[in-house]
Amino acid sequence: MRGIGVAPEFRGKKVADLLMDDMLQKASGTQFKLEVITANERAVHFYQKHQFDIINELYFLDGPLGEASEIVIEQPEMEAENDLLTPWQNQPRFKKEETVSRFILEEGKGSFHLRYALSDRGIEVSKFELREGTILQDALAGLGFAFGAEKKLFLNNCALDKPLADAFLEAGFLKWISQWQMVRNV
Repeated sequence: MRGIGVAPEFRGKKVADLLMDDMLQKASGTQFKLEVITANERAVHFYQKHQFDIINELYFLDGPLGEASEIVIEQPEMEAENDLLTPWQNQPRFKKEETVSRFILEEGKGSFHLRYALSDRGIEVSKFELREGTILQDALAGLGFAFGAEKKLFLNNCALDKPLADAFLEAGFLKWISQWQMVRNV
């Protein structure tokens, strides 16, 4: 399911509550996960009223790579999925052409993990994780070395903690939208 809504003529008549109750009853014994745009306060309140908890914030950002000054080594890896924390669109069964790699910066400057695909737009990233002590600007410069500093980086529905999201914004990235990832055990 991609989304749910109530036609304007039925709003205010508890139709959404009836739909949610029916879905929760049918999902009994499972974990119910959804994503909602963070700015949609009405929808967020609705899901919280139905005991959904926020577990993650997902970002859509794009911006420049750093100058290609940091040498980086790419090491492809296998990745185990955490179905609870990975947005459904970013799970491997939906994105078959992505590469998962660990990038190691020179001179002990740290490392980072990416799940990415190269496209005409640039580097499309569905997962970005900095290892502790790694500076974002160094990671971006390493990606500039690996792929060319003229490329752009696109984070698509990426789970980022607040400090890392803020670091991307400080590095000149634009935030298009973000979503709350919410879950309820039924």
